[in-house]
Amino acid sequence: MSQNQLVHLKNTSNIELLKLVEGNITYSVLHRILQSDCTDIFYNNKSVIVCYSNPPYPIWVWCKDASVHGDIVSIAECIKNNYPLEKSYNVIMSYDVLEQLRKYDSYFENVTFKMELYSYQLRKINKINYLCDGQATLAEYADLDVIANMFKDMYFEIEGLVFDIEDCKERALKFIKHNQLYAWKNQNNEIVTLASKKIEGKYGTISSVYTVTKERRKGYAINLVYTVSKELLSENVTPILYTNGNYIASNECYIKIGFEQVGRVCNIKR
Repeated sequence: MSQNQLVHLKNTSNIELLKLVEGNITYSVLHRILQSDCTDIFYNNKSVIVCYSNPPYPIWVWCKDASVHGDIVSIAECIKNNYPLEKSYNVIMSYDVLEQLRKYDSYFENVTFKMELYSYQLRKINKINYLCDGQATLAEYADLDVIANMFKDMYFEIEGLVFDIEDCKERALKFIKHNQLYAWKNQNNEIVTLASKKIEGKYGTISSVYTVTKERRKGYAINLVYTVSKELLSENVTPILYTNGNYIASNECYIKIGFEQVGRVCNIKR
């Protein structure tokens, strides 16, 4: 094994690596991914993790210190040999890591940004005054068909991913079964906005925030996220979430509630 070669695990999880990203809000998604069987995990036990959960999701790169040249070499070799960007792989990493990769290898100079991801946490909630009709409720099994179609639209619009409706039903069922999915129903009892929560340790991740196109700009999303955030705080956990940096309206919504940006990463492709 060369000095820069990483250990490779395939179709498995690695609980031991969790401590490396424990408590890092920006990498809370990676922390969750590492608890499940992944297609590939490359690591060196102390300062580098390159993780590919499964298609069609991106590859996550974590590096303890981007100034360590050997670690940057390891990451560069791993990506070029296993996830070449010209084959439509996209990779999530910190800007510091990308900057060092560009200095080391011209291969990383001509990349484009699929999206910029911001990580937020909520320590103190603001009182909001955005009146709208309807109310928040836990999603119910009776709403499964409607929710599955919203999931399908959400994955395509936000992440560019195409899932069949049965897969979306299966994903929605997992949330509903564990009382992790919330819906905002308008005055006509129609579901217009969704948001999920998942508690892990001292953090509660809010995700799957989505409003049907024709019902946007009516205050539904901010009221639903506020409701879920307030519930998480009442359970003595800190609400956290990710958002696409290009979605200005969403970011403004979270900031008005009291969320503070604590980090950002970039999703690159060629």
